[in-house]
Amino acid sequence: MEQAGKNKVTAVLSIVFLLLSVTGIVILGVNGANSPLELWHYKIGIITTAMAIGHIRKRLSALRKSLKP
Repeated sequence: MEQAGKNKVTAVLSIVFLLLSVTGIVILGVNGANSPLELWHYKIGIITTAMAIGHIRKRLSALRKSLKP
């Protein structure tokens, strides 16, 4: 049952990162600063960063265990 929760977190993080990537690519073609799309990209970036830090912190002990000889 715990595995299903990990898969959901990973899936949500992947979707949010995909949104961040798509908005970043689209922004390359937008003229003018402070467009609504840039604001969305900024907000999604903050969410992605927070989720990624939480994701790493939650799995840090498993990573440390896997690196021990």
